[in-house]
Amino acid sequence: RVLSQRPAEFGPWPGAQILRIVEKPGGYGTCDAVAEIVVNGAVKASYVETAQNPIPGTAAYQFRILHLVPGPYAQLSAYGWSTGADAGSSSYQIYGYQGGGMRRLFNASEEDGKLSIRTQGNTLTIGGFRSTKCMACGYSASASWQWNPAFGGWLLEKDNPRAVDFATYLNAPTVIASDNAESAHAEAVAQYQTLTQQLGQRYEALMHQANPAQQRDLKTQEVHWIEKKRQECGPSTPALQPGHGSALECLIGQTRERLQVLSFGLSGL
Repeated sequence: RVLSQRPAEFGPWPGAQILRIVEKPGGYGTCDAVAEIVVNGAVKASYVETAQNPIPGTAAYQFRILHLVPGPYAQLSAYGWSTGADAGSSSYQIYGYQGGGMRRLFNASEEDGKLSIRTQGNTLTIGGFRSTKCMACGYSASASWQWNPAFGGWLLEKDNPRAVDFATYLNAPTVIASDNAESAHAEAVAQYQTLTQQLGQRYEALMHQANPAQQRDLKTQEVHWIEKKRQECGPSTPALQPGHGSALECLIGQTRERLQVLSFGLSGL
């Protein structure tokens, strides 16, 4: 079922392009909202988000085109909200055509509430509630990012003291905006190298503690994570080159997520 469609320019294909959002059956009783780029009747690229959970009262993912980004190709955003046992959870992503497929250019997720999304010009602002360890603790927070064509990604505006903390909490990009794209690239590479080293150390420590069955499980999970990271972010080698900031930030986010999972130890397997 076609939910919507409109002319768009998403990738390097000659001819008129159409971006259409279609609804298809998913797994476990869900529906999938699929964004498809169609050129001359052929689907050139697509991306899937779960549109509906089987839990009553959950909301569908909503795709929309972002017009705020300067550059040769448009970007596609998706916001999803799901109710849960506590405050529910929400997530926001931006996708674009890069490296032969639809790649994740931006990610932010909140496990304990809803996010507010606002765009103005080439600036993206996300607001929400920054929860802490105790159930009743936390504070309202927000952070803003700007798309930087030279960097090729979203850079965080350090416009308030809590912006970096809130961006980290959302697992969103934390590379600080700079007039020099080379400085931003160097910061992103340093972040990725540090997280990769920490992840390797944590993985080796768990492998040393694990019994043979746990080691097999850990290796299997690692392979699945590497496959998911490549699907979301593309190959690692080009991401480390200048001008591919969004791919590098995607790698940073995926690595940070994996490090958090492994922080639960063998009990999380």
